[in-house]
Amino acid sequence: MLYANRRDTFTYPDGAIGYRTFGPFGTWAKFSGVLCSDGKRRTVYCRGDADTFFSIPAFVTLRKDGKRYTVAGYATFENGCPAFRSYTYRKNGTVLP
Repeated sequence: MLYANRRDTFTYPDGAIGYRTFGPFGTWAKFSGVLCSDGKRRTVYCRGDADTFFSIPAFVTLRKDGKRYTVAGYATFENGCPAFRSYTYRKNGTVLP
């Protein structure tokens, strides 16, 4: 997980806010208010540098049926706004529809 610089932010058209890391070569550290595949807005935490031009390794935490789940996946951009997609083959990958 990367440390977010609260002073270096960017607001997207759908209301999501992106936070970058410290330094001149900062990458995305987290996104708040990202629309997930179940229709809810959550905070997406990035795990490191982008592995491709289109995806950043990330995870979300959520509560379902009284349990807390951490879902691994990636952050991507669709129509100019961030989105989260889960890895269905990983642990808790099927928690998000």
